[in-house]
Amino acid sequence: MNRALPFTIAIAMMLAGAAPVIAAGPESTTAGVKPGDVINRDNAAKVADLVSPGNYVLVRQGMEMKIVPSRDYNWPAPFRVSTEQNSSQARLGPDGELTNYRAGLPFPMLDANDPAIAQKIMWNFQFGPAYSDDLDSQDTEIQNFAPGHAGAPFAVYPIGHLAVYRNVGREEVAPAPTDHDGYTGIMERMALGPIIVPIEPPFWQSPWAYMVRYRYSSPRQSDLVWSDLSTPSHWYGGFPGMANTDYLLGNAFFGNLDLDSL
Repeated sequence: MNRALPFTIAIAMMLAGAAPVIAAGPESTTAGVKPGDVINRDNAAKVADLVSPGNYVLVRQGMEMKIVPSRDYNWPAPFRVSTEQNSSQARLGPDGELTNYRAGLPFPMLDANDPAIAQKIMWNFQFGPAYSDDLDSQDTEIQNFAPGHAGAPFAVYPIGHLAVYRNVGREEVAPAPTDHDGYTGIMERMALGPIIVPIEPPFWQSPWAYMVRYRYSSPRQSDLVWSDLSTPSHWYGGFPGMANTDYLLGNAFFGNLDLDSL
């Protein structure tokens, strides 16, 4: 079974802070949805125009949505204060780089007619309120479920550690607001792993992996990613002279993941 796609999607959602939209306010009652309702495959059509296409597919495949009253989710106080105090001075440079930025959301007021709106949206994504200084999550678990099966997951990925360190835009943990890192241009560091992969046939799957990512302040410099994974030394019956339980370290590589610009 190829587990690469669901695992990649899960990691992307975790790092981006994405979550399914499950709240519905009074404005959605005209569509027959109200707080307290449970949406499933039998009545999925009620939310067809209220959720993303991806979530709609998941509901039709068996995911349940418990509708709750809408509410306001305020930014953390330091992030809100930083935005109020500093956003007026943030600018884009000639190459789309963020200049005069200190902390908070760089561009809280967006104009749809602004030719640079796409770059500003991406900078807002980078410096959103999900975290501003450091992110440290240990013993996280990602579960994958097959369509139509709401019981036990078909795959579980334990993740030992997810750590992110921001060099700029810091608000609560010293050094704030910037941890000067010489002239490296590194804006953020991230480490993820070990990621324990469930071993099932075919037995050449890698039992664990990890990655380290550097993100740079220049939109012209793509992310630098190191990734390593364990390589099994056997192919079903094993290689001559090596036990089936032996594993080697290998497959280190560099890669690009450019989310800083469009």
